[in-house]
Amino acid sequence: MVIHCYFEPYYAYLTLCAGVPIRIGDSQKIGLRPTINFPSPMNVMNLLNHEVDLNISLLKYNYSDLKTSQKLTLYTSESDDKTMRDRLDSLGCASSYIIIHPSTGRGNREWGEQRYLLLLRKIIKELDTTVVFTGSTQDIEKNDRIINLAGSTENCLNLAGKTSVKQLKSLIKNAELVIGTDTGPTHMAAAFSRPVVSISPTKYVKPLRWGPFQSPHAIVGNPQNCSLVCNPHQCQLPDCLDFISINDVFSKIMLLRENPTLLSIDEQCLKWLHHSLRVAIVIPAYNLDHKRIERYLSQLNEEGITYTLFVPNNTIKTELIHSDIKQLVDKDSIFIVSDFMKWVTTIQAMDINVIDSSLSKKRVLFLKFVSLLSAPKLSVPPIYISYNNLLEPGQTLLKKYKDQIEQFWSKDS
Repeated sequence: MVIHCYFEPYYAYLTLCAGVPIRIGDSQKIGLRPTINFPSPMNVMNLLNHEVDLNISLLKYNYSDLKTSQKLTLYTSESDDKTMRDRLDSLGCASSYIIIHPSTGRGNREWGEQRYLLLLRKIIKELDTTVVFTGSTQDIEKNDRIINLAGSTENCLNLAGKTSVKQLKSLIKNAELVIGTDTGPTHMAAAFSRPVVSISPTKYVKPLRWGPFQSPHAIVGNPQNCSLVCNPHQCQLPDCLDFISINDVFSKIMLLRENPTLLSIDEQCLKWLHHSLRVAIVIPAYNLDHKRIERYLSQLNEEGITYTLFVPNNTIKTELIHSDIKQLVDKDSIFIVSDFMKWVTTIQAMDINVIDSSLSKKRVLFLKFVSLLSAPKLSVPPIYISYNNLLEPGQTLLKKYKDQIEQFWSKDS
């Protein structure tokens, strides 16, 4: 049996030619559909689906009676744990230590040596702990530079390229917390329920899809401040990285040391959605209801939801700027989308994932075409919603958006 969690042509045709009898994969990848005989729709376009959910769905679709758990689990042997602890003792490592894993895989961006250097200096100055750096053999020199330039050789260990996978698991299992981007060791830490400070700089790699699953954690990142179309595979500009300060990361370290709270799956999803959600509020071209717009924006501001206003022309923008609404929204967050391609390019640059036309009457067909054309440069295409009902007692807009996203994809699947 082969389960294609990441369905790539090379492995798809390799397993087909090898005659593997059971080949499970995403049926929505039409070009590779002939290479599998147990197709399962993964619904990767649904913003709310974590990678864990997607992988479980591959099995559940064809094996509906299969019992699964959304709790990640890794195991280590007592022998590996003892070997790792003895090794740490011989290197003078305290029983309590923090792991920093500065590198990342091909799909994300590293925070950078200089930033980890400054973070290390602050940790050593403020906390009584040992910091252990991990990585592959390619990270040895980089980690050494960070440690040496920080002047922290007595309080730090560089174990990059010096542990097997089993030893790395034991190291992570007993760490106080782990710091890094979306990468293998941070997910291993989540599987051991170790606290994770997840540095998430880019718009493209969202915690909703790649966040530390079911572990105490904190997401650090301000990708909404970057005005560029996100392409972490190619972009070399520092914009999204510079928006994460040393103090931002250190404050999350302190928060998790003092209160490593484990959220429920629903609470976790809402927390990630709050970090990932980018809403475009569509403003009509005429008959502006200033009071209704004001109430709506007040609710968005109260919940801290990131949004922009899409207006049809400069006249409407000027009217809003000179109304009471100017106290609720910055003029730089009001975008004139006067034609079709302006819609597409603005959505891509702002990483919009929900187009909210509740205040307008924009046609669904128009919004559907906008979504389709925006999709190639986004991690997930934006959905379009519109509702006129007031919020129910105790309901938040964030929860309303979550419900709307779920309804959209359940209807579309």
